[in-house]
Amino acid sequence: MDFNFNWLFSPVAKLAVAGALGGLVRWLTLKQPPIDGLISIAVGAICAAYIGPAFQPVLQPVISFTGVEPDAAQGLGGFIVGIGGILVSGFFIDVWQMRRKLLKQEGQGDGQI
Repeated sequence: MDFNFNWLFSPVAKLAVAGALGGLVRWLTLKQPPIDGLISIAVGAICAAYIGPAFQPVLQPVISFTGVEPDAAQGLGGFIVGIGGILVSGFFIDVWQMRRKLLKQEGQGDGQI
């Protein structure tokens, strides 16, 4: 059975690598313990792969101003999302938990949405 490594060069894989490297930079910059660093790398890769494409339009005005090539711009977007991946995912989780808490306080069941 031959394994096809072509998926490693796909746009999604490139975004995931950029996000993982963003998570690595976050880990090294904040001087966190190893387990936190591994979490930052994993969350950075996941967020870059799934949120990175949605971040491209936000980055577009800067890219057009600087004249960066589209492939490099996509990597930059993935890297930035990777650095902020923990913040982005934490924000969505906090909003979800706050909504659940409000539903519980209003007496609408067990807080399930």
